[in-house]
Amino acid sequence: MRHLTVRHHGEALSQSAVDVLRLLDRAVCTEPQCGALNRICMRQCNRCGRAVTLRPLQAGHVIPGPRGSSVPAPQAAAVPDAEASSQPTVSAS
Repeated sequence: MRHLTVRHHGEALSQSAVDVLRLLDRAVCTEPQCGALNRICMRQCNRCGRAVTLRPLQAGHVIPGPRGSSVPAPQAAAVPDAEASSQPTVSAS
C-alpha cells in the first residue's frame, strides 16, 4: 500500500484497480480530510488516527498520499469520458 500512496498520490482509481483492492479487503475512510485505503478489519484509520467508518471503493476515488501529506480535492460525482479527462488513472496491470 505504501507504493500506491507514495507513487500514485492524487490519481483516480480505475475499475480494475478497485477490483484488486477489494480482493485485498480495502475500503475508504469516510473522514472528509482523509480518504485512506484501510483494511476492512481496522478499528483505527492508519492515516488520520480516528475510529474507522469505511465505505466501499469505487472507480474514480482519488488515492490519498501517505500520512502527513495534503489531501487531494474530491472528484465530482460524474466521471468524464476518458478522452476529456486529464486525471491520470491507476490500473491493476
